[in-house]
Amino acid sequence: MTIATLPVRVFNASYEDLGPTTLDRAIALVEVQGRAEVIMVDETKTIRTMGGREFFLPKIIRLLTMRKVSFHYAPETWSRDGVIKRDGATCAYCLKPGNTVDHVLAKDLGGKDDWMNTVACCQKCNGSKSNMTMEDWGKPVLHDMSPDRMIPKKMYFRSDKPRRKNKKDRT
Repeated sequence: MTIATLPVRVFNASYEDLGPTTLDRAIALVEVQGRAEVIMVDETKTIRTMGGREFFLPKIIRLLTMRKVSFHYAPETWSRDGVIKRDGATCAYCLKPGNTVDHVLAKDLGGKDDWMNTVACCQKCNGSKSNMTMEDWGKPVLHDMSPDRMIPKKMYFRSDKPRRKNKKDRT
């Protein structure tokens, strides 16, 4: 990786995270075009321009004007594969490899198929817990159960017009 391709985060004028860009693009936006300002720098690294000007390596820049973005982040749809991927295929009760999904509150006790009620689990723990409540079973959930970690976000594109179909899909 060259220094020109180091990632720099870009924020909109409203401090909405727009994603990463390359260092050379960030420098162009800040120094050449004057369309952005530096919000955070890495004070351990400096850059020297061809003209001899020296400054700290930017980590985050903010655009000075609002940019309309063509995407937004929303909660991902629940799926068993998604739960296993979210938990890194690790059992939430014993931290061994887990390839099944357990309902923290069993479905027959009113539990639902949603991100906050399901965790990846190994077959041994899933079988021994069965449909018991966590209090009856006696083992704690070892994963972080905060909503920020439990509900994954997915990027969706905003568009007023339908997507173009491939040539072979057109009839």
